[in-house]
Amino acid sequence: MPLLRQKLEQKQYSTLASISQDHDNKKRSKNVQRLRSKNVSPRRRRTPSKDSKTLAKMRSFCPAPQTAVPTSLVVTPSPLYSPHSSPILTYAPNTPSPSLTPANDNLIPTWSLVEDGVKAVAATAALQLSGKSAHAFAFNLLPETIEAAKANPAGFLDHLKRPFDLLLKRAGVDLPYWLCLDIDDDKRLHIHGAFAAVLEQHPAIRKIMKTAWGKWKGRGEHKQLWISRKPCDDGWASYSLRNQRKVARIIGPRTFTITRPLQRKAEWTYSEIRRIMRGSLLKSVLT
Repeated sequence: MPLLRQKLEQKQYSTLASISQDHDNKKRSKNVQRLRSKNVSPRRRRTPSKDSKTLAKMRSFCPAPQTAVPTSLVVTPSPLYSPHSSPILTYAPNTPSPSLTPANDNLIPTWSLVEDGVKAVAATAALQLSGKSAHAFAFNLLPETIEAAKANPAGFLDHLKRPFDLLLKRAGVDLPYWLCLDIDDDKRLHIHGAFAAVLEQHPAIRKIMKTAWGKWKGRGEHKQLWISRKPCDDGWASYSLRNQRKVARIIGPRTFTITRPLQRKAEWTYSEIRRIMRGSLLKSVLT
């Protein structure tokens, strides 16, 4: 459901340091669980199935009459999308969102309670709002790269992310991206992800990916890496993480990663979607 319309503005995140934690010398009780009120239930970790319900609510939500069936949370003025009437959002993360309803009266949970599926969708929406085109990509890994990643004490995902980030930094490429591991019917692991960059940057990004993750040689070399020429939408994120449980059985629970700047933007984007839905809920209750 398109809740956001792209509006390109040169607004940056504040460079102010985050709020510091409480550094007083008060003694903290170790028996926190005993002090919990009987009327307050502990937070429970959300599951992919609950995330799918959250995404269904987000995509089915209709803030205004629509003229066509939407496929993405974000509507951008490109051939892949049709403009709809929806709230216009621009990045202003330093402006607090007003509390329209009680904290527990929400259609969707807070950012801290959602899992990778929702975060990947929000990250893709944030890429679409970044001012550059959001492009999907898929990368087939070499067998030796897979074995080396499995043997890395730091973890499979870290084995892939660290050299990629290092090469991006050396090349002076500021690339907001997310990536995850997927598996095909032959149980072969490969990378799915998305990033925001202009087309002129794609050759350099291709070279960095192959240097960091290994390059095929010989027949089929051109099929190792695919980058979409046209902008992608958040449906790509849901598709990419559809096999997350299967992948986790092979490489461990961490199958998804996102750059820190993009994570902040994704959290803000998700919070705005949640605020819009909460506002609509309050309005429907009052009318």
